[in-house]
Amino acid sequence: MLSRQSLQGGFCFYRYDTVDEPNVRDTYYAIESLKLLGVSIPEREKAIDFLMRAQLWGTPYLYDYAFSLELLGARDRIGEEALGKIRALKIIPAPEGQCANLGAWLRLTYKILRLRRHFLASFGDSEGQERIAELLMQWVTGVAKTIDLLNAYDVMRIVALLGLPVPVVGIRRFIESVEQLPFGFTVTVDSSSPRLDVVFAGVSSCGMLAMQVRHPTEALQFALSCQTEGGGFANAPVALPNLEATYQGLAVVTALLSGRICQV
Repeated sequence: MLSRQSLQGGFCFYRYDTVDEPNVRDTYYAIESLKLLGVSIPEREKAIDFLMRAQLWGTPYLYDYAFSLELLGARDRIGEEALGKIRALKIIPAPEGQCANLGAWLRLTYKILRLRRHFLASFGDSEGQERIAELLMQWVTGVAKTIDLLNAYDVMRIVALLGLPVPVVGIRRFIESVEQLPFGFTVTVDSSSPRLDVVFAGVSSCGMLAMQVRHPTEALQFALSCQTEGGGFANAPVALPNLEATYQGLAVVTALLSGRICQV
């Protein structure tokens, strides 16, 4: 992880002698990963300076920028321009029916809501909150057929963020249905393709619901099988590693061994 830090202070997973292009996203996941490892950020001031020079194109960049500075203890360095962009964020209408974009909408909505609550102390969008509550009810009653474990985890993160009542029985039933061997979790009841992001979502969901993971040994073994020779993690065995997957791998191992549930 430390070898991924650029001379400019930011991080980039694919960093070589002739390539040194740090980015905000990799920097955020590197900081989160080092936090899990209990390692201080080297060249902290350089990392802060790198973030202050970053171009904030869209919600994901703004999210990674703001929470990176927060993790570095530099919240006071978040300027009025960035806060203005957070104030201007709006929740777009939710996709309807059998839509492949549901997951992207949930992730974007979570980031907007978390940014607004954390840095402005205001959600600012009652209509978006009502749509989330409606979506959750549809899922629990079996109306929304597009929900899988990844989407379910995102729904739970938003519900927890908004302080909405959670129908625990229905959610537990769904999580239990995707707790399957041989990898601990599957993305849907009928899926068989193992992925680290799915195991991360499953372990994190169990933590949020105070559930015991049914197959902790298998989930841990699968996560460790995604670790590469260089130390990083990939989303599947024999795949290419990246810093987001590395964070998720560390989070799964940490949660299963210590009971700490991580959420970003």
